[in-house]
Amino acid sequence: TNTDSCYRPVNCTHYETCFAQTGSLCECTKIRCAFGTFWNPQINNCDAVNSVNCETDPCLTKKPTETYPSGINCRSYYKCSWQNTSMPYCCEEGFAYDDAEGRCVGDEACTIPCSVDSSNFNRQGDVTTKAPKYECFFRPVKGRPKKYWNEMANQEQDCPASLVYRPDICVCGNPLESETESKVVPIPVKKCDPVVFVDFTGKSIVNKSPRRIWIDPTDTQITRSEKGAQYGRFNGITSRISIPFLSGMSITKLMARLRFFTAGTQGPDSQVLFSNCETETVRWNSPEINKDLSPSIAIILNRKLNRLVFLGSTEDRASEQVMMLLPFKKNDWNNVELMFDGAELSARVRVVGKDKQALEFKNSTALTGRLTPAQKPMQIGRCNDQDGFFGYLDMVKIYDCTP
Repeated sequence: TNTDSCYRPVNCTHYETCFAQTGSLCECTKIRCAFGTFWNPQINNCDAVNSVNCETDPCLTKKPTETYPSGINCRSYYKCSWQNTSMPYCCEEGFAYDDAEGRCVGDEACTIPCSVDSSNFNRQGDVTTKAPKYECFFRPVKGRPKKYWNEMANQEQDCPASLVYRPDICVCGNPLESETESKVVPIPVKKCDPVVFVDFTGKSIVNKSPRRIWIDPTDTQITRSEKGAQYGRFNGITSRISIPFLSGMSITKLMARLRFFTAGTQGPDSQVLFSNCETETVRWNSPEINKDLSPSIAIILNRKLNRLVFLGSTEDRASEQVMMLLPFKKNDWNNVELMFDGAELSARVRVVGKDKQALEFKNSTALTGRLTPAQKPMQIGRCNDQDGFFGYLDMVKIYDCTP
């Protein structure tokens, strides 16, 4: 095709993102969807498993209640429903999924977070595991039975030929004998829920967004102040929060909001607060940025300059790469916002000091097109061993829409 990039499904959990190269060449990178999501070709994105009809779902060849490993970590696995579809499950902390036995077994070394929204139920045996609370994210469209509204994707979608949307089973199916059996509701107001919302107030770091996107925190500790407030502590070396959902995507809208605190005396000179880290084509060649990084979107703390560096680069070859520098305040909480809407990149830093005086710095510049896709997940707090953030975060919100 004449487009710069495209997607190709591989199986339920993997897809390829392909980029046009010189001449007729095309380079593709295989990417895995996050746990609990399958590739949905209708929206060109990973989507909740109960929102995807995957033709290669392993449960189509298994019996109901059979299980199989997710291949992502020791605690996560899938269980086959009575409709022969995969459902994500997590073993309790301290237990690991054993493929040979088809159940969770004791394993004190298996403590990796597994953040499926869940409720308790008892499986066969002595181990209590977690089963997801499944909601239907599809809504009927008034007067158009062959269409439904996908709340996860925020868009209207079509049923296959001869089928209609059935809210009683949350999928497209054969029409009911009486149309009055199916309730219809108006098209809902389009919402902009965050992809990720982390506030560090619980016992573990989980995504509190209603969109239920899986995140992967590593070596990030929750600490409590003398007044009882909780923060996420980043050690400047290995701490990070990874967002696999935001990888391999050509993004047209993105907003990052976060609040951080740093003394500015420890850690690398260049520290990543938010970044997609690596792309194939973006190069920055700037002393303010770690030479190993090639992000198309980033917020980087430069300790020596006492500045935040905001970066943006798109697939639009007529649009210049954007770099903006704004000051931040050491030993105070800084509210930071980076927004890209397909036409402009804007940045803002706001600080309310101990004297209750507010300071605000902001800038914006034109940036058109789609953000250049990255091969790896979006990261909070680190891209590699040389750029880890040393300090505290008490709020992170990432949007792929305009709130």
